[in-house]
Amino acid sequence: MREIDYKGKELVIKSFCKPNPVNQIVYGLFRSSKAQRSYEYAELLLKSGIGTPQPVGYYTERTGLLFMRSYYVSLKSECPHIYYDLVKSHFTGQERILRAIARATAAMHEHGYLHKDYSRGNILFKETEQDVKVEIIDLNRIRFREIGMEEGCKNFERLPGTHEMFAVLADEYAKTRGYDADECFKLIVKFNTVHL
Repeated sequence: MREIDYKGKELVIKSFCKPNPVNQIVYGLFRSSKAQRSYEYAELLLKSGIGTPQPVGYYTERTGLLFMRSYYVSLKSECPHIYYDLVKSHFTGQERILRAIARATAAMHEHGYLHKDYSRGNILFKETEQDVKVEIIDLNRIRFREIGMEEGCKNFERLPGTHEMFAVLADEYAKTRGYDADECFKLIVKFNTVHL
């Protein structure tokens, strides 16, 4: 990932590596590149009212019909923190931040967006006086389907945290989606694969 200043705008360029020979054909002929999906899914999230850095464009490099590399460009996020900072540091507004993250997650799931790489570095946030801004990144692995309580709670599985943190996430997620908070908490703890 690279950051550049272009005409007074801070941009982030993410490059996706050259795939194996089979996938060079698959991406070359049949499937959208990761960069293209990142761009299209970012637009989709923003239209749905879910935060993500503003997409700028994408570029696909080919040799004949074979896919080589792709590049996704977005504006640099104004959010200075990632989810993992909540584990490493003390934030006075930690509960408020966790609730905002839970609401953003619930909004994705309500729209049928399942982020398959929902991890500690892919959730950004920024505290303001009025609220907490949350942005989701690395969108190329989103899947689209109806997401129930169990699969929704399982989506928190790669987020580290204490039982107290999970209780807050579960409470707000359940409240937003109309589920039972105790059941959501049990599921989040059950599925969590990260141990502090």
